[in-house]
Amino acid sequence: MPNFCLSDPINIQDIHLAPDVPGLYVWYARFEVGKADWHTDYVGNNLSADIAFQKCIKRHSMKFSQQEMYINAKANFSIEWNGTMKENSLFRRENGTGNDHPEIILDELAKVTEKNHTRSALINCISNSFPFFSSPLYIGLAVEQTLKERLKQHKKALLDLWERSSHDKDFIDRIVPLKFADRAIKLGFRPDDLYCYTLSVNLFPEDELTRDELKSLIVSAEWILNRWTTPILGRR
Repeated sequence: MPNFCLSDPINIQDIHLAPDVPGLYVWYARFEVGKADWHTDYVGNNLSADIAFQKCIKRHSMKFSQQEMYINAKANFSIEWNGTMKENSLFRRENGTGNDHPEIILDELAKVTEKNHTRSALINCISNSFPFFSSPLYIGLAVEQTLKERLKQHKKALLDLWERSSHDKDFIDRIVPLKFADRAIKLGFRPDDLYCYTLSVNLFPEDELTRDELKSLIVSAEWILNRWTTPILGRR
């Protein structure tokens, strides 16, 4: 029986720590804020800190929007309708664009964001829930290469896109979301938001599993897990 080993969370900057063997990987996004984003010692008065923290929550929440959907419909006389549909989520509906409006609908959440100690408690609660209460962004596999090699490719693509978007404010709008990195950057995820876990598969000489069977095992597991969890940045 092969040895299956689940890693600790690996930030995108630490991909070199990923296992150098085949296996599966999953990407998550973590809510990362510093005191400068929510504490009155840095923001100023309490109202400003409250609004700034609500903006942080809203900005991160909007990253979890569903991917755009291309629709093509046909009617009689060869009439066609086509176009791209975007999710009309609660956060987007508040002001049409969802970029600057700090208002949060949930009354209880508004109570929690109004004081330093309650803001701190909420951050700790969310931090301690990671990743068990988080939705996976993407599940992938490495079979013809190792997990380290595959994740290095993800890292390079994400950092390249992020660097280009930081110098060209319109670049994100022009991204064609063909790959995981494209879709992640297009939805607003920063590279530092991203953490992955790996499930490495190690074969021992005494294992009955052949290399071809190992490949089929990993491919099958990835197919099943994607359909059970439907990651928002997945495609196939």
